[in-house]
Amino acid sequence: MPEDLTGRPKNIIRDPLGKILYVEWEDDGEPALVQRFECPECNRPFIVEANVSYKVKPVPAEEDFSTDTVSLL
Repeated sequence: MPEDLTGRPKNIIRDPLGKILYVEWEDDGEPALVQRFECPECNRPFIVEANVSYKVKPVPAEEDFSTDTVSLL
């Protein structure tokens, strides 16, 4: 389930630059990256462990609206 990977944060505290300093989770809302399941066909248990990675890339200059000016070059 999607919330198993992201969790359900209740409160996020950030510094003035936006860096996350602390996350308070709802009851039983922390991300569950390791879960145990049972196969419905053979009834054998197995464990699923998620490795989450993110790729970050800059937005093209023509789509960046963080400033009021744009270079015409």
